[in-house]
Amino acid sequence: MAPEQARNEPVDERADVFALGGILCAILTGKPPIEGDTVLAAVMNAAAGALESAFARLDACAADAELVALAKRCLAPARDDRFAHAGAVAVAVAAYRAGIEARVRRAEADRAAAEARAEEEANTRREADARAAAEADARRAAEERLHEQRKRRLTQLLLACAVALLGFVVAGFVWYLDHQRSAEKQQQAELQAEQARREKAEAEEKAGRERDATTARAALKLATDLRVRRRFADAGGALAQAEKLAAGAKAADLQAAVRREKSDTALARDLDAIRGDKFRWVTAPDGASGNFAFAEDRKGFGERYAAALAAGGFDVRTGPADAVAKKVLASAVRGEIVRALDDWALTVLDADPPAAERAIEVARRASPNDDMANRFRDFAVMRERDPKARLPLPPDAVDLAASAPAVLLAAALIERRKGEPGVPLAVGLAAHPNDFDIALAAALWFHDRDPARAIGFNRVALALNPDHAAALTNLGLLLTNSGELGTAVALLERAVKLYPNDHIAHFNLGGAVYERGGKSPPAFRRADYDRAETAYRRTLELSPNYGAAHSNLGAMYGNRNAPGDKDRALAALAAAVKLAPNEPTVRSNYGLAIQRTGDLKGALREYEESIRLDPKHAAGYLHIGAVRELEGDIPGARAMLKRAVELDKAAYGAEFEKFQKRYPEPK
Repeated sequence: MAPEQARNEPVDERADVFALGGILCAILTGKPPIEGDTVLAAVMNAAAGALESAFARLDACAADAELVALAKRCLAPARDDRFAHAGAVAVAVAAYRAGIEARVRRAEADRAAAEARAEEEANTRREADARAAAEADARRAAEERLHEQRKRRLTQLLLACAVALLGFVVAGFVWYLDHQRSAEKQQQAELQAEQARREKAEAEEKAGRERDATTARAALKLATDLRVRRRFADAGGALAQAEKLAAGAKAADLQAAVRREKSDTALARDLDAIRGDKFRWVTAPDGASGNFAFAEDRKGFGERYAAALAAGGFDVRTGPADAVAKKVLASAVRGEIVRALDDWALTVLDADPPAAERAIEVARRASPNDDMANRFRDFAVMRERDPKARLPLPPDAVDLAASAPAVLLAAALIERRKGEPGVPLAVGLAAHPNDFDIALAAALWFHDRDPARAIGFNRVALALNPDHAAALTNLGLLLTNSGELGTAVALLERAVKLYPNDHIAHFNLGGAVYERGGKSPPAFRRADYDRAETAYRRTLELSPNYGAAHSNLGAMYGNRNAPGDKDRALAALAAAVKLAPNEPTVRSNYGLAIQRTGDLKGALREYEESIRLDPKHAAGYLHIGAVRELEGDIPGARAMLKRAVELDKAAYGAEFEKFQKRYPEPK
């Protein structure tokens, strides 16, 4: 490889001349002109024109000086010192060949003259031996001439072969160079095509990342909107999509934003779940009365709020109030946290006063611009129960409604003082029609006071948050009690699907399908009773000590009356009595189960116990009357039935009329 070619400089025919010189050097010395321990080293030596070793080997070889000089000129490091092209090399080789032939002819002439002189001298000295010597000389001369002729022909043959070989090598090398140049051009074209493909792929990848980033931002915004609307399951799906797209976009800032929103959504969901559990109606063992879940475990719900907020990074219990409040102010879920703090304080005002005071303080500091709500965030004001004590309400309810948190606080404090919060809640909902908390608070207030209005407010709440546990289960229960059984069952089936571990949802579903079964044609009744059994059993798996579930399950067995149901009813109601021995409805239901076995005395004991526990328990009198009738004590039966009707004519008036037709009273 010529030095300029090794240096990646432009090459011409003089590079081919260098290659011919390299071939001649290899023929004369047995080694190429340039060597190296590695290919890279050889290329570097070629680029530097390191030919000193090659020239030394040429000088030491046995070739003629002219041939050595020709090889050196071909191998000149500077291209201008070489032959101009391969044709000039061929001319030089031909001249070298002609010189060799001339030297051979001169040598032959010199030898002939020497032979003549020797012959003449021999004749002069020894005439006698002339002929013999001449003959000997002639033989030797003939042999020498034959040898020289052979040598000359051999030399000529070798030179001719060298020239032919040189021509062949030149032609082959020219072909090789043309082929190499074509291959280099093809390789260059392939490299350019590959570069174009790579640039296109990079552009497409960049465009794909930009599309992923745009879609991820849209999914993140959707997740935020869904979180604000408390559609947490849907928000989780949108966040999963945003997270995947942000990773594909390789956008670190976007990935960080997704992580923050996931944390915010988890906290908002946990706080909402506490409120959902807290405000579910828990039916008492009598199947009619009950209370909201938090009434029996106020401190427990407070602990849940503390734990959820601490898990979200807000240590309300032990952290500095000002520092925690500043962190709340900077949070994307500030509104949800402040409402949770208000509700936490209201829940534990009496059960855990220090925690309530702490929660109020943080909520107030985290709401510096909500003067209306902050006027209620005073520990002494919040703890007051005296209806006559002044509550800092504005003169006009419309002013109160300017702040949704203020509406919720005022309503809770009015209720605490035995007042009526219906008006501020209604005005608040009118001012904030999309506020789920106000709608739910109104539904809770009217739940056991005005079920029809409670149903309306629950419907509003569910329209705002279709998946809320308390709204679903409470509305399902209210609709069951109002006779809208189809809608009630549909809502409660949705509730148990969304919250499979919610025992209240399963219990209310059992009640709805049990009621529907009692009013269904016989062909459909058994299916509803079976569904009720499944729901009640699931309730007891989740909450084994839920007395109302045992009681209702036993009552259902009594009405279904399938094989083995009598024993099942007895077992279920015995468990209910054990859990709620002072509940009259449970005792009377247990009496019915005993009566179905034929044990009238045992049944009578339970009925009498029920009216002893509650002298106004109408069902107990009704059942005692039924036993008296079976015993033949018609006057006694009539007296019990009359008492039942006095207590609940709507429920038992028809039964008494049937009895009167069977046993007309004597005139």
